Amino acid sequence: MNGEDINKSANHSQEDEAQSDEKKKSSHSRHHSSKLSELEKKCQQLEESLRQTAQERDEIRDRYLRSLADIDNTRKRLLKDKEEYQKYALSSFLLEILPVYDNLERAVNVSSDQESAFSSGIKIILKQFLDILKKNKVVEIEAQDKPFNPEIHQAIAREERTDIDQPTVVEVYQKGFIFNDRLLRPAIVKVALPAEHDTMIEERKDD
Repeated sequence: MNGEDINKSANHSQEDEAQSDEKKKSSHSRHHSSKLSELEKKCQQLEESLRQTAQERDEIRDRYLRSLADIDNTRKRLLKDKEEYQKYALSSFLLEILPVYDNLERAVNVSSDQESAFSSGIKIILKQFLDILKKNKVVEIEAQDKPFNPEIHQAIAREERTDIDQPTVVEVYQKGFIFNDRLLRPAIVKVALPAEHDTMIEERKDD
């Protein structure tokens, strides 16, 4: 083999090595790009998974807070119902014993002209009765000579008068009472109307 052939062979060998190096670099580059793509894909999947997890966490937290609010509202409502019941539980009982008060008052009025031990005894009982009512927050409705109020007065009779300028209670047939700021029984009254007054007052009867 002469020198020229040796040089050609050496050149071919260098070219082959260069091509081999290029192929290796290209293969390594493609492999590296593939790895980067996989990592990017996994990162995107992880980010999506984290986003969904955060959304689910927020939804669970919102449901939890709403449940706490519902429980608190229910507790407050039950407490209010309990307080209302305790506050007005005596209403039916008080309505049943008020006629006893009415009869005692009538007895006092009948015997007012005869100051006797019996009359004095009834007055003492009536005073004790009133004290018990007041202690239980039962308050008598002021009616005599007061302006007529249909929310607390029940008119069963009326008359015209010239000495008044508005509907006025002139006679109380049966006293009314308020229990814990709620009407327990209206006062049954007679109302005087100004002469030629246009306002009509409905006369109601007991059921």
